[in-house]
Amino acid sequence: MRGTRFGVSAAILILTLTAGADAFAQERLGVGFDLWAETGQLSGEQWINASRLDESFDTAAAGGSISAWMLFLARDRVRAGPGIRFFGNYGRGGNQEYLLGFLTEAFMMGEYSLRAFEKFDILLGGRAGLAVLAPGGEFGEEITRLQREGVGVWSVPRPGVLAGIDVGLRRQLTGKFALRADLNAQYEQLFLFATNEEIDHYRFQKNWSTHTIRLGLLFGAEVSF
Repeated sequence: MRGTRFGVSAAILILTLTAGADAFAQERLGVGFDLWAETGQLSGEQWINASRLDESFDTAAAGGSISAWMLFLARDRVRAGPGIRFFGNYGRGGNQEYLLGFLTEAFMMGEYSLRAFEKFDILLGGRAGLAVLAPGGEFGEEITRLQREGVGVWSVPRPGVLAGIDVGLRRQLTGKFALRADLNAQYEQLFLFATNEEIDHYRFQKNWSTHTIRLGLLFGAEVSF
């Protein structure tokens, strides 16, 4: 009799732990909308032989973007996975209005969740990845102008790098759905020009890159499965 009771108790305990582990190990697929504002600088210079032209200017911009992500269980309350963010037609304001083109980010993100109260979790996370800029606007026109003057620059997407941190709050709803809101801070650098060549017996150099600090507020929804 005691053996039977022990066996039943052990089975219930195993089923409970298994069910809890399955629920905790669920992957999370999310989408969200970001409101962001940024400040930074476009650092640029152009050399023709020994003559240097400073083309740098300070920038500031604000707008919205769409994000999507997929998080997998790594350990305990830690999840990690890929994400992507679409900015659309991206430009810089401030001292000089300058459209750069269509910006997309791809990154790996991780988060640690900590139960706060009731069905709310505090989220602490970070991200790092790459950015891709498809030239357009004034930047695309600058590329076209240089090509007409015989400079060997290409109209290909420009690469970039990014890293950031996130602090958020997740609210579990009924079933497998949850809502979340995140504050994030991110550094991003885009590499626009790195040209050094000889044209008609003179040395031509052009180097452009952006350095940006971006703050954002994300509102998102997640489904677990």
